[in-house]
Amino acid sequence: MRMDATLLNGQTGDAGLLVRVEGRKGLLQFDCGENRHLPHADVVAVTDLFLSHAHIDHVIGFDHLMRTNLPVDKTIRVFGPPGITEVLASRLAGYTWNKVGTLPLVFEVEEPIVEGGPAKPDSARWADDAWLDAIERSAARRVTRFHCMRQFVPEPQPARPARPGLALEEAGFEVRFAPLTHGIVSLAYAAVIPPRSRVVAEVLARQDRPPGAWVRHLKAQADRRLARGEGLPPDAPDGLLDVIEGERIAYATDFRFAESNVRRVLDLARDADLFFCESVFLHEHAETADVAHHLTARQAGALAARAGARRFVPFHFSRRYQDDYGRVAAEAEAAFLAERAPSEARTSP
Repeated sequence: MRMDATLLNGQTGDAGLLVRVEGRKGLLQFDCGENRHLPHADVVAVTDLFLSHAHIDHVIGFDHLMRTNLPVDKTIRVFGPPGITEVLASRLAGYTWNKVGTLPLVFEVEEPIVEGGPAKPDSARWADDAWLDAIERSAARRVTRFHCMRQFVPEPQPARPARPGLALEEAGFEVRFAPLTHGIVSLAYAAVIPPRSRVVAEVLARQDRPPGAWVRHLKAQADRRLARGEGLPPDAPDGLLDVIEGERIAYATDFRFAESNVRRVLDLARDADLFFCESVFLHEHAETADVAHHLTARQAGALAARAGARRFVPFHFSRRYQDDYGRVAAEAEAAFLAERAPSEARTSP
């Protein structure tokens, strides 16, 4: 595996996930629950923070992340739903910064710009389908920088164009997002190494024309098709290209079991190698889960199976089960295996 992931607080504590990508400098962190117990080296290695929403159990660790990194010469990029800029600006403004000296830390906060929406969105806005659709279509990002040496005063930057549904895009790696409703907006994420093509040197040597621009063009076309799940170009010479498989880690928390949410999560987590999905309540408390805009363990397990996830990790269990968290984990796993079994039977030879 070229990526590995660790929950900040196991399956039962505050939400948060650390992801390491082989060959990439810096850790990705999804949500920022309690983190004071983390190794110092992990906290200072975080370069990118992706927040689902701003409920306290998802951002309570932000101050520790900030404090630990104050003397580090780095920029931490933060991505979240519309309104996350004001949330973090308020947290940073809650301290007195008259003695920061030359502490070099910078936060660069990005959020989707919704066409026709307010310049400063409210993170507590009700998330109806129209608002979620607009966030999903957003092709620009609002960017604000916060420099420690300038007392973290917000510094708006020019809007940044972006592909819809992408929170981060690098060579050979990206982080995708999907807006869900938790009453408010909650973003689900997927860290993705897209599949890519490889030119088979032996086959290329047997071609009746020399290598050059045509091979580069064909490979680029193949990589675009693979990223869209379309396979290699049908006109590629036999055996010239083969496929290096991609990898996907999905993270979805704090959302209601509603049709639009299910559709978006299935798209985001499709064929995930590893899927972390909230499993807050037992299914016997499904009515409570619906009112609270959360999933039951049975719903989470079935959703992971429908997505075709290879491995499923339920987490974010309600504290009402703290004397028997094993029931929640068992229900989620049983639903995952039960839902997956019929599809595996249909595809077996």
